[in-house]
Amino acid sequence: MRDMSNKAAERYTLNDIFTRNYQSWFLVSLVLMILTPIVTFAVNSFTIQNQFDSSLMIQILAMSVFPGDYMYEIYRTATLFAILTAAVGLLSYLAAKKKYSLKTNFADEIPLFFLFLFSVLIAVSVIVNKTDRYNVMGYSTFGEGAMNHIYYVIIFYFVASKIKNQIFKNAVIYIFLIIDIILSVLEIIDENWHHIHAFAYNGLAANAIFKNCNFYGYYLTIATMLCAAIFALEKENKVKKWLAFAALLLNSFMINLCDTFGCFLACVVAFIFLAIAVAVRDKKFPLMCIVGLVVFVGVNLIAGHWYNDYFANLKTLGGDVGAIAAGGEEAQHAGTDRWNLWTLTWGYIKEKPWLGWGTRGISKSLGSESINGDDLPHNEYLQYGAYYGLPALFFYVAGLVGVVIKAVRKRKFLDNATLACLTAAFGYMSSAFFGNTVDFVAPFFFIFLGLANVHETDGVIPRPRVDALSLARKFVGRVFLYGI
Repeated sequence: MRDMSNKAAERYTLNDIFTRNYQSWFLVSLVLMILTPIVTFAVNSFTIQNQFDSSLMIQILAMSVFPGDYMYEIYRTATLFAILTAAVGLLSYLAAKKKYSLKTNFADEIPLFFLFLFSVLIAVSVIVNKTDRYNVMGYSTFGEGAMNHIYYVIIFYFVASKIKNQIFKNAVIYIFLIIDIILSVLEIIDENWHHIHAFAYNGLAANAIFKNCNFYGYYLTIATMLCAAIFALEKENKVKKWLAFAALLLNSFMINLCDTFGCFLACVVAFIFLAIAVAVRDKKFPLMCIVGLVVFVGVNLIAGHWYNDYFANLKTLGGDVGAIAAGGEEAQHAGTDRWNLWTLTWGYIKEKPWLGWGTRGISKSLGSESINGDDLPHNEYLQYGAYYGLPALFFYVAGLVGVVIKAVRKRKFLDNATLACLTAAFGYMSSAFFGNTVDFVAPFFFIFLGLANVHETDGVIPRPRVDALSLARKFVGRVFLYGI
């Protein structure tokens, strides 16, 4: 009995890293990416001097002296370390899955299967279209490459989808929200009282370190819906619930400050999704979800008196829909010229529907033909369809829908942390109808999409129980055997 207990303890010690802690490795790889906005802020604060003079840090890091370009290097570094950490976690995961059966687990892996096929078609499209090296690998913050689109799936989504522990999911959520709150408070200070040099790209609307108010809006959409979900779902910890409410107020205001109407609409849609999800899971009226929606709309209504009146935008949207229905020349200017971009992009898709034009293959033509000279579609779904073809777009959308269907199918295992991640991901999915992917925001979406996968267990192998009494007897026996 004593020997068996001792062997059990030895087995635990030898296998602990490989069978118990693979989720810890995956968690580290995700946190490395989650930290990139605050790391960018810290680096910008250190390197950007008055008049944007270069500094020793710029020379050390061998980065561009143009303020804010550090984000691309920080993102690439975080991605590299995330890949290395995820590789260790993957070895641990495979070691823990010695009896893994694809046949048994295929239903759970359908979203990953579809997204994997999406990645394969990206590679095929790039090869067939002979996409140049810069557009394959990516070359700047706004120069997203095909490898970025593949990394989103095979690194960030895959790793996040294998994290089952609710504690780990909460760790990602709260680290993300802490960084979001810090950036939001600093942005309010920057906009109203004192310029913060780290926010070098301040333009017509708030954008923090994201260089563009739209990109910041996508980030805020994720943060807003995380706060909303925690506020609506938390029942036991009142402090956590009301802190989430305060964060919801802050993020609702920031959605208005960054002047991204598409993200406002995306949040409204995500609130409705959250209410339906809670009603289906809990089989009761989702009162707190409705309260959250009223608060979100109310904050934007009040803030609109001083900043951006989204309700005036609703009137404009109604006029745009009418113009599109009428089919006149004015329709091309609908949605701040987005309808023009969308119709042109759809034309390119029809020209090469199977494998698309390759990464950024339509940019030159779109830039020359569009009304405003923009070379991106401002719709992520059309973007993927134009770049990689309709089959790739189908597999991408099927993967996203698969995650939602999985949550519905396993709703009795749908915990609060997973539902919060699903709501945040759904908010981004909604905002994607109005924007472009960018490599310093899209990874957050794929992280939360992966965390939104529902699992029936937390994935932690219980620590083998060691008989304390037998160990004590063994110790006493050895003392008497070898004696003093």
